[in-house]
Amino acid sequence: MKAGLLASILAVVGTLVLALGPASASAATLGQTTASANYFCTAEYDLQTGVSSGTGFVVPPGSWLLTSWSTFAGSYGGSMSLMIFRRAAVSGAYTVIAESPVQTLAPNGLNSFSASVVVQGGDLLGFWSGNAASCATFTGLPGDVNPYGFGPEPQVGTTVFPDVTPGYLLNISATISSPADLLANLLADVSGQGPGTSLADKVTLVEAYVAANNKTAACSTLTDFISEVKAQGGKTLGAAQAASFTTQATNIEATLGC
Repeated sequence: MKAGLLASILAVVGTLVLALGPASASAATLGQTTASANYFCTAEYDLQTGVSSGTGFVVPPGSWLLTSWSTFAGSYGGSMSLMIFRRAAVSGAYTVIAESPVQTLAPNGLNSFSASVVVQGGDLLGFWSGNAASCATFTGLPGDVNPYGFGPEPQVGTTVFPDVTPGYLLNISATISSPADLLANLLADVSGQGPGTSLADKVTLVEAYVAANNKTAACSTLTDFISEVKAQGGKTLGAAQAASFTTQATNIEATLGC
């Protein structure tokens, strides 16, 4: 039982002080991190389907780009990888749709990692964690619902059938950005760059197409934008600029489903 493992580990570890992870003003936040996490993972995957209070772990409607994730490590550090789950057709089953490399956590502090994962409304934030990472908080609240499974990290594409023990809240958060957020950031970066206003004009046009729900035109204009950026690399744009603009546009294409 998960509760039994919690009790045995708590016998040898102290209490941590509460600290919340940062939120981004330009992106939505999933999940939550805390230095008071008092459950320690040896080797298990976890997701969160219910939350009594605080920020939920479910991606809101629409398509988003997950750009970073964080956890607050305790004194043992441990290890963790981001995982994204999607409900399967079978009740109580979930399919792994994405995961990051397993990261070694620096003890006693907030650990944050960059990511680039397209997620859809209804997807669930989770992780695989081990080596005594401070991975969750035992709250005892029935609304904090945490499906989990012990063992090695399931691979992407695997459908899992986790057990459920209410009363746990995961120690992980992530930032997600909508296409509108990503376009606003790109527009700020390209304004005044390149040949005249051509690049900024194209991004503004894509914003209008996205607002009008015209995916075909938005994708076509993004293709034109990337072509122009590549043509201007080493001319009106530096190599680093061109690479950054291309990556941003490509991420927008992926988020729109071009």
